[in-house]
Amino acid sequence: MNSTVLLSDVPRCLRLSDVFVGDPAVRVVASPGWRDAWRDRATPTDGAEAFRRDAVEQCLDLVGVLRGYREPQDGEHWRTPAGSEERLLAQVSAILGLGGTALHHVRALAIDEDLPDPGRVFAALFVLGCVEGSTWLEAIREVFVTAVARHPQEAAAAVEALCLAPNPGIADLLHPLLADERWRLRAAAVRVLAYREALDDAAWRHAAQDLEPGVAQAALGAPLWRLDPGGCETVLASIAARTEAPEALVAAALRAGATHGMNALHGIALKRAAHSAAWADALHAVALHGRPEDAPLLRAALGTGDRWLAVRAAGRLGAVSLMPDLVGLLLETPCTPEEAKQLHAAIHAISGLPVDAKGVWRQTWHDRAEAYREDRRYIEGQEAAPRWLLSLLCAPTAARPTRQALYASLCLAARTSLPRFNAYDFVGEQVQALCRIGAALGISRSAAEHAAAEHAAAGQPMAGPPTGGQTSDGHADAGHAPAAGGQRIPHG
Repeated sequence: MNSTVLLSDVPRCLRLSDVFVGDPAVRVVASPGWRDAWRDRATPTDGAEAFRRDAVEQCLDLVGVLRGYREPQDGEHWRTPAGSEERLLAQVSAILGLGGTALHHVRALAIDEDLPDPGRVFAALFVLGCVEGSTWLEAIREVFVTAVARHPQEAAAAVEALCLAPNPGIADLLHPLLADERWRLRAAAVRVLAYREALDDAAWRHAAQDLEPGVAQAALGAPLWRLDPGGCETVLASIAARTEAPEALVAAALRAGATHGMNALHGIALKRAAHSAAWADALHAVALHGRPEDAPLLRAALGTGDRWLAVRAAGRLGAVSLMPDLVGLLLETPCTPEEAKQLHAAIHAISGLPVDAKGVWRQTWHDRAEAYREDRRYIEGQEAAPRWLLSLLCAPTAARPTRQALYASLCLAARTSLPRFNAYDFVGEQVQALCRIGAALGISRSAAEHAAAEHAAAGQPMAGPPTGGQTSDGHADAGHAPAAGGQRIPHG
């Protein structure tokens, strides 16, 4: 097997002829004895085909297990899963090395007739999706359709596998399912195509206006950076303004509009939040637009029963004018440990200061407060400018949803089209994407990572508010925890 064509840290398609190890060169003669009574796995003495099937099954099971190790745990570096991902890809290389016959076993093992097995579904579809060419696309379609129709967890695994699988033919394979009479299949196809950024304007509009809310929600979670912004804004506004629309659908439309900086959706979010801060998470949608002039709305909500919704929204808005309100709430209002934690998070999100029991952070903030501008948006003590956002995107321990939100903010702050990034991709792909983004912005990834490391080590803003360099106006930023769909690997 040629090691130069094996998978290492990034999924890609392999040509079977390049990786096939060949047929067995030696025939092993069976040696009957007591050992045969105890073995539960095939051995070479059972014949090449039995041994090949058993090896495929073992590799598939390990891929299914390693799937669960791809998400960093709290506090882990986002690169930590790289080792598990390399092991996962090694299993794929091993299966493909056994040749085309092994892939027939993969197809046969994909669906357990007795019990749902999401891990097996994921493993089989991902392996088949790493084969170059169109030979196995029909098998992929059969497994995908069966899994989506059979069980929610298998559907989630099938969607995840095809989001990550590298075969470019998967997009064309799934497009016909957008018109399938079964809404779950339509929704699953939308989620995969959205993640792969393979939905065109017409397909997205059709899905977003689907009468089945599950399909429409899948479309509203899609990244819209490559689509017509005016057309998307019109569709989202019509959904968000409908009085009879389901709350979840309105929330998804408001969130999508905020993520992509759409003015019409900002206006609708303001009206919704003024009427009810909690319904459709409207107040948070306002904050996602990142406009400091919306601070009075949040300040008013801090004094109502929606106080804790407003605290969360204040941290996202990043308006320094809300700092006195948050500090006062922390010092003067009895709150539970969980509520205090929310206040600490909001204060840190704006100022970058760790809230400690000794109150040192209050003096630090007092000393620096006058240097901040109320018409700017701040994230962890720095103005939300592209260089700072990229350094946070490279920060060691940021969670996936946080990093996905930072990418959305970066796209808006940069005011230009940026290379694709998704925090749910394989680590190797994320590293490559950060290099491309840095190049587009004229910032090296190493410089961004160095800044992020210094920031993390200091536990505070690196140098207080910015005094020069690249900036953004407070109107050009947004971000949110990704909806199930295009901005993340969707589940279900």
